[in-house]
Amino acid sequence: MADPSKKLPSALPENKAVKPKKTPIWPGLLLCLALAPVMGYFIYSLHKLQFFPGPVLGALGLLLFLLLLVIYLLARDYRKRGRTVFAIFLALLLGTGATMGSVFTARLGNFFAGIFRQELTHTVTMGLYVRADDSAQSPADLKNEAFGLLKEADRREAEEVLTGLVRQHDFIPTIQEFDSPAALIAALCSGSTRVILLGDFYLEAMGDLVTVPLRALDMYSVKTQVASVPAKSDESPETPETPSGDSHQNLRPQGSILKAGGQAFAVYISGIDSRRGLVSRSLSDVNIIAVINPTTRQAALISTPRDYYVNTPISGSAKDKLTHAGLYGVDVSRQTMESLYEMEIDYVFRLDFTGFMRIVDALGGIDVESDADFYAEGYHFVKGTNHLDGAAALAFVRERKAFGGSNQSRDSHQMAVIQAVFKKLLSPQMLVRFNEILDALEGAFESTIPYELMASLVRQELAGGKDWNLINYPVTGQDVNGYTSFSHPSPDWVTLPDEASIRAAKQLMWEVYYKETATAP
Repeated sequence: MADPSKKLPSALPENKAVKPKKTPIWPGLLLCLALAPVMGYFIYSLHKLQFFPGPVLGALGLLLFLLLLVIYLLARDYRKRGRTVFAIFLALLLGTGATMGSVFTARLGNFFAGIFRQELTHTVTMGLYVRADDSAQSPADLKNEAFGLLKEADRREAEEVLTGLVRQHDFIPTIQEFDSPAALIAALCSGSTRVILLGDFYLEAMGDLVTVPLRALDMYSVKTQVASVPAKSDESPETPETPSGDSHQNLRPQGSILKAGGQAFAVYISGIDSRRGLVSRSLSDVNIIAVINPTTRQAALISTPRDYYVNTPISGSAKDKLTHAGLYGVDVSRQTMESLYEMEIDYVFRLDFTGFMRIVDALGGIDVESDADFYAEGYHFVKGTNHLDGAAALAFVRERKAFGGSNQSRDSHQMAVIQAVFKKLLSPQMLVRFNEILDALEGAFESTIPYELMASLVRQELAGGKDWNLINYPVTGQDVNGYTSFSHPSPDWVTLPDEASIRAAKQLMWEVYYKETATAP
């Protein structure tokens, strides 16, 4: 009988403890390390754009971090192929989106930075003109002649050109001063002055004043400041006064002037209709003052007819059309509007209205309301809603003959088109046309509004709040056959300002500045 105390040998080897294999973490780490800089730069580019409030950027940053964590957890064990493939797909999707977003925001930031800057500068082309039958072949042939110059307008540019002539031809010319471009052109055409130095834009705008053929001996390009942020008045805007509206004809009125308080500000919007793009000097066909109060979320758009018969800083005591002020620079137009409404205008916004129409095509057309049924430039506009492309929109804003030559109808049409464009621009579906829209916008705008101010308004809109109280008000006047003796000395249709509408516009602007709720006149 077997001894039970003895153990039988086992046929199986003794079990040993098996150490679990470590989960490989390097695939998830590699994906996260590759994605982190791309996402970080995307957040930085959004921050640099200054459009988004801090909490929004913080929430977006947290979301991207959580997505990185998810990608890490999915991809850390490459042996689980389904999860790893999904993690790679998600990483590619996020990386592509972040890269495209960075490019998107960079281009948008550069675009707005190019529009919103503290000063506007352009290159002005000055011409040294003689009559076509003059024997002079170079400026040196005229060293014994008096050079005709404008007394005030473009004087710095003219003197810079003359300084160059002195250095180049070694003579000091005598100067004959003229009050207006019309007088300067007339003197050359009549032969009382042999040579004049004048911006080429004047001849373009006043070509019918040239009674004999002229010849340019030479052309000169001079860089000049077009507009800048005006210096603030020392008077405090904290104690508002109700505007009187009785002394607006004074060029630089003293005493009660409309001034913005708090965050409110005023912008002069000047629209030119030039075939050469956004040039430095051009007739100003659109003249709008936008008074904006972000605190109370109110804005007033005051439209002034282009033919308003006013005093300008250049014309002195002689009255001129408001549109002619643009020939001497947008700052002259701004000062003219300040005088008319007894106010301080903080910023300037210029747009090329012909270029502005390119935007309409980029937007796929706009819907504009018309108050009347009429024909213009081969287009039929019905009373009510009209869907317009760029060419039709330009015909719509230019038409006056169908309304008896009234500038007021054209002003209202311009406002309607501008509003329709901005309404379409703010619609979400425009994101798919982003590049096409930016291409159309480039070169059509410029402004002295600081980028930081524009960005703060965008942040405020993204943060939400009550709807804006937006009031449009066109000032009116009487169209008469007048005489613009300064810029274009000939009988012409002008619009005599209506005192009552001027006072109503000033009252409206004052209410936007200082009252919780402004009301339309």
